[in-house]
Amino acid sequence: MGEPIVGAVILLVSIVTFFTLRGSDSIPLRFGTRRPINLEASSLPAPSFSPPPDDDSHDTIRVVRICRSFGPLLALNRISFQFRQGEICALLGPNGAGKTTLLRILASIDQEFTGVVLLHGQRRHQLLPAIRQQIGFVPDQTVGYPDLSVTEYLTFFAMAYGLRGQSGRERVREVLDFAGLTPLAERPSSGISLGNRQRLSLARAIIHDPDILLLDEPLSGLDPRARIEFRHLLVELAALGKAILFSSHILTDLSQIASSLVLLRKGRVIQSGSRDALLSLLPKPSGLRFEAPDGHDPTTIERFLHEQPGVLKVRRVDSAVVAEIDPERTEGDRLVRDMVRAEVRVERLEIDEPDLEDLYLHFIEEEEREGRA
Repeated sequence: MGEPIVGAVILLVSIVTFFTLRGSDSIPLRFGTRRPINLEASSLPAPSFSPPPDDDSHDTIRVVRICRSFGPLLALNRISFQFRQGEICALLGPNGAGKTTLLRILASIDQEFTGVVLLHGQRRHQLLPAIRQQIGFVPDQTVGYPDLSVTEYLTFFAMAYGLRGQSGRERVREVLDFAGLTPLAERPSSGISLGNRQRLSLARAIIHDPDILLLDEPLSGLDPRARIEFRHLLVELAALGKAILFSSHILTDLSQIASSLVLLRKGRVIQSGSRDALLSLLPKPSGLRFEAPDGHDPTTIERFLHEQPGVLKVRRVDSAVVAEIDPERTEGDRLVRDMVRAEVRVERLEIDEPDLEDLYLHFIEEEEREGRA
């Protein structure tokens, strides 16, 4: 039997089971009192990070010396880090760094590894069904159920976690509201936009109210508005106490919400810790950011800076021009005075602080230099 036929049979059995059990009030919940989702939060800051203690604290997720091989290929090499409830931790790394493999291990999908995973102080292989109930996973590609509406899709997965009858219907309504999917509740789940499909995938992952959320490239392919809305959902979930670990290549999105980072390269952790702590390891900023007035072309600023001694590099960032300077050869105040004399108009001048892109490039390049040494 080919893979398409097997997939069709599995889908058919799932749907038949769903419609057979739908509406049943006879099966008790397997979970305690559910925490309500706050629907009133509008603009929440990214949760602050404080380093977890060096013990097996029950509010901490710890990964200790994880290794995973595929034949001769060592995909993960002694991976260790930790994060805690209420924190958004970002996995950074180039393609092939091991991000997806690590997330699949933490989600209990991949069992072929060595090392220890501690969730709430418990080794992950202990009480595996109960451990899985604490985890919600959003893979990079979600398998759909095209014949189910958005509501039916969520109801199906709610029942899979023992949420049936009135309690299950209330929970489905709750996550529909939280994810902003109520207007699409009766639409076919396969007939909604990519951004809404990602919202639906997140809603499915939180249907059983897990403590830990694992997301593999959840922002990939989304338009700017959809990314902003999805980031807001993650911040709200962290404010509710969820521990969130997600991978992404979109560094601007990470800078908005990630409170801690794990930087992977070739299956190894090369840096991990709070975002602020890692940024503090970078060299002191030697860049100045010049903002052009509204309606003025920043090309004039760019051309002027290229002609100045002590300016090492000039680059455009939207309507601004960033200049990297040699502090031994020039000073920012002298540049400003010379600009005034040359009648080059500048709206605002700021020190160009390092960001996640600088951090990423700094540590990746440092690792490559050490690898060549």
